[in-house]
Amino acid sequence: MADIVSWEPLSFLGSDFIEPFTLVILNQPISIKREVMVHLWNNAIFSAAYRITVDGGTDRWFDWLEASGACGLSNLGLPDLVTGDFDSIRPDTLLTLKEKSVCLEGTPDQDFTDFSKAVQCAKEKQAPNFIIAVCEVSGRLDQILSQLNTLHSHEECIVLLSSCSATWVLRPGTHKIYVSGLKNRGILSHDRWIGLIPVGAPSIVTTSGLKWNLENAEMKFGGLISSSNTYSDDPVIKIKTDQPLIWSMGINISDSKEMKNQLNVTS
Repeated sequence: MADIVSWEPLSFLGSDFIEPFTLVILNQPISIKREVMVHLWNNAIFSAAYRITVDGGTDRWFDWLEASGACGLSNLGLPDLVTGDFDSIRPDTLLTLKEKSVCLEGTPDQDFTDFSKAVQCAKEKQAPNFIIAVCEVSGRLDQILSQLNTLHSHEECIVLLSSCSATWVLRPGTHKIYVSGLKNRGILSHDRWIGLIPVGAPSIVTTSGLKWNLENAEMKFGGLISSSNTYSDDPVIKIKTDQPLIWSMGINISDSKEMKNQLNVTS
């Protein structure tokens, strides 16, 4: 078993967060508040981090910049790397990227998703192994499941960040998740839901700090999973698992205007 791992969820949204990270923008609607997206992008610049847009996610990013009145196609809004098989990015966007000498990394291998290949590209370029992937968890179920598979398949710490949730993998071992700061900052969704889902193999799990705790319980598909759980009054949630678990928590960083367009999800 690994040592105890401590988590301070969404600390990367704070103004004092300086840890380098890789920001990945996938080909899905960007429905996160403008100030949050600008903060993430600028923080990625100033913390010597890495910014990757994935195929049509590049168009999503540029369109979002224009719609939000941000920096448009100025150099400040350019990614460090654009990856994918380039089947969904607009031809004029590709031309603009080439003119501005943005690094383009074609990844045509159809055995892996563009998201997974972007993570691999980041690793090869020695980008920070803490990854924030912006993607809305709505629309196509197969895309959502493939994103979870990417989380499970890579050793890097990857957080799926949407306007309504934050999701990552808890590896085998003991975890402490500090939630008191989130409760005080008003980031949690109004119903404050938590999901704890086994992936890959049945898991033996013990928890404390949840409303419905587990004690050496076997979790597996076809059996017990912990969806629609929530917090107790404890400031720290403790989770011990012998297999990887998906941790997902409800948050509220949505742009209500953009949320109306969430069903416009493409592959």
